[in-house]
Amino acid sequence: MKHEEILANLKDIMKLLRPDADLALINEDTRLIEDLGMDSLFMLMMAMQSEKVFSIHFDSMDTSKLETVGDVCRYIEGKL
Repeated sequence: MKHEEILANLKDIMKLLRPDADLALINEDTRLIEDLGMDSLFMLMMAMQSEKVFSIHFDSMDTSKLETVGDVCRYIEGKL
C-alpha cells in the first residue's frame, strides 16, 4: 500500500471518529493533540479502527510516541 493510500485511509478514520474535522486541513504535519485535540481515548479509538482497516496491531507503548499524522502513517507503513 502506498503512503498516499495510507494517508487517505487515515483521513477517513479521523473523519469517522471526529466528524467535525476538516479533512482538507489534515496533512502529515498535523499534530494529533494540539491541532486535532486528540486525547488518550481518541488515540485508542484511532488505533483500534486502524487495526481493522490496515490489518495491523498497535502496541500500546508505541501510540504514546505518535505526535503527528505523518508519524501515524509511517508507523502503519512499518507494520504492513
